[in-house]
Amino acid sequence: MTETTFSDSTGYPSIALYGMVFSLLVFPVLMYYYATDKMLVYFFGVVELVLLASAYYMYKVRFNFELSTDGLHYTLDGFSKKQNTIPMYDIEKLSIVSLDYTTKFGGWGNRKNKNGEAFVFNDGMFLEVQTVDKKLYLSISDKKKNDCMVFVSKLQTELKTKS
Repeated sequence: MTETTFSDSTGYPSIALYGMVFSLLVFPVLMYYYATDKMLVYFFGVVELVLLASAYYMYKVRFNFELSTDGLHYTLDGFSKKQNTIPMYDIEKLSIVSLDYTTKFGGWGNRKNKNGEAFVFNDGMFLEVQTVDKKLYLSISDKKKNDCMVFVSKLQTELKTKS
């Protein structure tokens, strides 16, 4: 196999960030027109601060993963740099799947439920990683979907010939 690794990095979709910015602009207008009570002004101020912190988080966070013949390394960069590793001998199945992430996981970000754990940062194609005890779904950026499909098929072929 010529390439020994595949890596990808994705962040929140721009539509999510635009939604946060829109909300950040709407709340001051609501405060100006409708807040006659001091407690309501404080409430809108707190909501504005929470939205601002959320928008900053969405802007900063990146999901990075690297798949190689050694295994899978992934990290959710933002405020933490904890790198998770799954050795190749623990991986039972690798595949590229298309799924409806809103129905299966309920939105963007790092999601955990009975279906497994997902790192959802765009729609469409995901790298599905099945181990003995868990199932992961990793978002693949639009630019690298074809490269990932080719790499996973080569990796599956190489692993089958080794076993």
